Amino acid sequence: MILKEITKNITILMLSLLVLACFSNNSETFTVAFETNGGNILATLTDIKSGTKISEPASPIKTGYIFSGWHKDSTLNTTWDFNIDTVDDNITLYAKWREKDPVIQPSNAIYVSITGSDSTGDGSFENPYKTLQFALDSDEVIPGSTVILRGGTYKSYTDIRIRKQNITIKSMDGEWAIIETPNTPVDLNGDPVHIYYCDNAVALSFRIEWHGDDLTGDNSSGCTLQRLEIKGGAYYCIKFETTWD
Repeated sequence: MILKEITKNITILMLSLLVLACFSNNSETFTVAFETNGGNILATLTDIKSGTKISEPASPIKTGYIFSGWHKDSTLNTTWDFNIDTVDDNITLYAKWREKDPVIQPSNAIYVSITGSDSTGDGSFENPYKTLQFALDSDEVIPGSTVILRGGTYKSYTDIRIRKQNITIKSMDGEWAIIETPNTPVDLNGDPVHIYYCDNAVALSFRIEWHGDDLTGDNSSGCTLQRLEIKGGAYYCIKFETTWD
């Protein structure tokens, strides 16, 4: 009887220890840190239960590089698979990058930037013009030229007119240019005028003109607007204008 009681107690003790061990293992938690290797900082994951998978975080960003995945080691030899790998310890995952292919801009490109200058600029990448119209009217822009707008919003209170052939106007690769004009007529000072009395007003627009050599000589045939956001305009946003015989 005594032997049976001892055996019973030992069995209960062993089961209790086993349950306690299982509970202890299941309740253990770890952290997952992300080393972005020059990218933006990502928050460390905490309280990750042992043996569980983690969701892939948003890809980090690094100027001039493309993110190529997370790795288990700092030498970037072993990829972490979010569909298979589980967390069993405090770990750090390491970002791998590949350099972006260099962007080759046209050799005949003229640059415009909201931080540029029409008085001291020369239209180069290092010393851009400030306004699109000034660039379009400059001697540097000839038929076949490309005018590249750096990112930002360009506000205009006059028509932007293209008067040369085969001109391409585009945003800088990887950037976004916005050309914005008011929705109501204004005078040359930018002051609103009544729509019925607009002899001296500017009907704001992006105007592509073709008048022929026998009239004004303006000829903007073959021009291209590429990757631009154009907003506003008193009567129209973009106007294609021609004169017929």
